[in-house]
Amino acid sequence: AEYMGLSSRTFYALLQMLLGLLLLTSPAIPAPSQDYAFTISYETLTMPDNTTLAATILLPTPKFKDEKFPVLLEYLPYRKDDSFVMRDNPFLADFGRRGFVVARVDIRGSGSSIGVFRVEYSETEMLDGEEVIRQLSEKPWSNGNVG
Repeated sequence: AEYMGLSSRTFYALLQMLLGLLLLTSPAIPAPSQDYAFTISYETLTMPDNTTLAATILLPTPKFKDEKFPVLLEYLPYRKDDSFVMRDNPFLADFGRRGFVVARVDIRGSGSSIGVFRVEYSETEMLDGEEVIRQLSEKPWSNGNVG
């Protein structure tokens, strides 16, 4: 096929060169920041037996009305406020800047959570974990995805 008397191959090569020249000669326009601002809050999640689990929530600031976010959950004993918090915060903040909620939750009876920590991976711990996921998925800022 021909375009303006040129073969299609020649036509597209010239078109690509023209577009490249336009991009090179246009004034630089800085791209708007895609990063989200975020806040950090300290909350509790109440389990069905009224035991409260301590949670640190890193929440991106929505860029538009009713914007919802996926949630990254860290559910471990003694990790929410342990000695690694200063090492972990920049890493976790990176997720917040990219539009993820980060929820750090202390397991029942550990860290800042109420209750008794009996044995790791107990049935109670697993049931609490399911409840934590359910509650986080239903928060007004959550898009329902918790991982």
